[in-house]
Amino acid sequence: AVDAPEDFDAFWKDKIAELEAVPMNPVLEAGDAEKEGVDYYKIWMDNINGSKIQGQLAMPSGGQQLPALLRVQWAGVYGLKKSWVTDHAANGWLVLNILAHDLPIDKPDSFYQAQREGPLKDYFKIGSDDRNKSYFLRMYLSCYRAAEYLKTRPEWNGKTLVVEGTSQGGQQTLITAGLHPDITAAMALVPAGCDMMAPSVGRERAYPYWYYNTEGKNAEKVWETSRYFDAVNFAARIDCPLLVGLGLRDRVCPPAGIFAAVNQVVSFKEVIILPESRHQNENGSQDAYTERLYEEWLPALKEGKPIPEKKSKF
Repeated sequence: AVDAPEDFDAFWKDKIAELEAVPMNPVLEAGDAEKEGVDYYKIWMDNINGSKIQGQLAMPSGGQQLPALLRVQWAGVYGLKKSWVTDHAANGWLVLNILAHDLPIDKPDSFYQAQREGPLKDYFKIGSDDRNKSYFLRMYLSCYRAAEYLKTRPEWNGKTLVVEGTSQGGQQTLITAGLHPDITAAMALVPAGCDMMAPSVGRERAYPYWYYNTEGKNAEKVWETSRYFDAVNFAARIDCPLLVGLGLRDRVCPPAGIFAAVNQVVSFKEVIILPESRHQNENGSQDAYTERLYEEWLPALKEGKPIPEKKSKF
């Protein structure tokens, strides 16, 4: 709906420099993978403004020359399941999964409920009128640093570095692929944050709904800030293969906005259109994407082979 700000690249270059001025300081705590042949760790890293990145890391025991996978999370406030990394590790990946928030990853549900109802209620509105205070600034930089961390692991093969996520995780996927020059493939299902100014030209709004969430704020400042965080503007800077799934009935992350993002991508891209999909995988409505991701894209990427031709119906 609107172009990227003229200083978009300069802004993010400055923010990455600000991040890089903060030592990564990774701290790992070994844990029970609950899966044979897999090593598992909780991990903390430093981020801007004294914040932390919190997540989990897994890999095959004794594995070397491994492809690396970064998994980023959908919206909400919740903990991380070990299986989100251990299943991939058992299949030969070095995998890092980070929380979108600076929170412990394995507290009881009551802890996350208190956060959802308290300080992180409607977190997506926090700082929406100031590009330097947006809640998504720390989140996006977390993704960049997570990719950087995977590159430091001695188990990494030095070649394959891919990122994957759904919804808000799909949003972070597009951002990571657009920001980080070493990402070699990206896979995003129903990505959020695409074409945030869509209502200004008569199209449906998408999460995080900044266009209408301006109560108590200067709407013009909110809209201007959104241009620095819109996934469309990061998509234009992606230069690796991209797999995207979108639901034609999705009212949370409408297909028009996702198409707007995909149309900016100049590298190889594949779009899986899911005609019956709303935002969730109801009645197998997103299976075509999942099958393409897990049966064709990820196996090829793991082996360093070309992505096979699409065989799915859609």
